[in-house]
Amino acid sequence: MSFSAKADMDKVCYVDNQNSPYKFINENCRRNNILVWNSVSYEEQHFHISDYCRFDRNVERTKTGFTCVLYSNVAREHLHQD
Repeated sequence: MSFSAKADMDKVCYVDNQNSPYKFINENCRRNNILVWNSVSYEEQHFHISDYCRFDRNVERTKTGFTCVLYSNVAREHLHQD
């Protein structure tokens, strides 16, 4: 069995902007879990998607949340052009 066949997409992590979502993801979620993030405006979603979601999988968005496959339980590093 290949390593990718063992991906842990059988678990779902539910978070919302009201209860420390970054802390919850870091402590409870794992790579390749399904991430369901509620209570986040459509305009702010791209910040969280760029921090946590895999870009070789679908990201489903609504006006108040999104669902994606978690890349890592640690947010990506932000690099800024000076």
